[in-house]
Amino acid sequence: MSFRELLSYDRFAVYHLGKELLRTPLTAANRWQLATRRIGAIGYIGWAGHSNLGDEAMFDEIVESFSDFKIVPLLPEPGERLISRLGVGPGVFDAVLLGGGTLINCDFIAVARLVQEQQVPLYSLGTGVGSCGFNRPENSCCLDLWEDIFRTSSLVSVRGPLSQGMLEHAGVRKIQVIGDPALKAAPDHPPVFRTRRRLVINLAQESGTPYGSGQFQVFRSIAEIAADFLNNGGEVVGVALGDRDRAVLENFRTENNLTMGIEDHRHSVQGFFDTVMGSLALIGVRLHSAVLASCVGVPSMLFVYRLKCRDFMSSMDLDDFALPLSADTSPQLLRSRFERILSEPDLGERIYRKAISWKHKQEAYYEEVRAEIETVSARTH
Repeated sequence: MSFRELLSYDRFAVYHLGKELLRTPLTAANRWQLATRRIGAIGYIGWAGHSNLGDEAMFDEIVESFSDFKIVPLLPEPGERLISRLGVGPGVFDAVLLGGGTLINCDFIAVARLVQEQQVPLYSLGTGVGSCGFNRPENSCCLDLWEDIFRTSSLVSVRGPLSQGMLEHAGVRKIQVIGDPALKAAPDHPPVFRTRRRLVINLAQESGTPYGSGQFQVFRSIAEIAADFLNNGGEVVGVALGDRDRAVLENFRTENNLTMGIEDHRHSVQGFFDTVMGSLALIGVRLHSAVLASCVGVPSMLFVYRLKCRDFMSSMDLDDFALPLSADTSPQLLRSRFERILSEPDLGERIYRKAISWKHKQEAYYEEVRAEIETVSARTH
């Protein structure tokens, strides 16, 4: 995707891209230290460091899982290509991890190809296929180019079955499904289930569109559920997990005259857990509102604005609770799914157990990746 195309989709993403590229001189200096000291280091492709809780959660879990190595986020491709001319590009790393998030698309293909050019092993860690956000077209996958990259990768893993199917259709073989990397944050000991009558709501909306317009008219139906829940003695809490979420939630509260607290959870997974744990349900738009709620066994109704949302819900056997983000989504459909959550007291525990099963699969897969990296590192150091 060209810079002009990216600008037409999302100016906010361009702002963050600019911030990333401004790090280029400092990154080059730090890489020189890595290269001269021969510290075991791994590069990381992902969207970490932008105050989005989902991306931060995935990055933190991956860093913890590869604690024997220094994990270093890569710059966007223009920055990496520039410092490659100084001899400190991806080639200084023992390996590069294609991290958590929906990265197998045109946005990240350029830096992945640069890694390939420099003959550095690349491993994917529960990565998603398709569009990464509201303002990206769903068909921007460049899967023919990714097939070429994964042809030389011995370990390829994706988030869910839809990502697996798309890569297999493109010709990639031996793909493992390991769930979303943020599921590794699930506590080893079962949390409390349904201990407070609380409904948690996360809303996000495409930038530059009026509140509740177009496909986001479905917010009205969410408001009806929230109002009824409050009238029946429940508590409603809004959670902001990314940029602009709080403004959307404030509009939602004001427009519908709801008694609803709003909390910012853009940095702390534990803070989010403290708010969500024991709640009856979560209604969310951002993917990782549902992912992290699943870690503590809180059932979610997740609005599918991109394939990545359905991919995750399918991996958790929760297809019925993946709802279209559309003005045509009926209030009756939302109501029926919400009432089903309330009427199935063991649903939360089933969700938690599924999260734990993915956590264990990730631990086994990461061990495979670490073993390969250590073998390569031993040969080159």
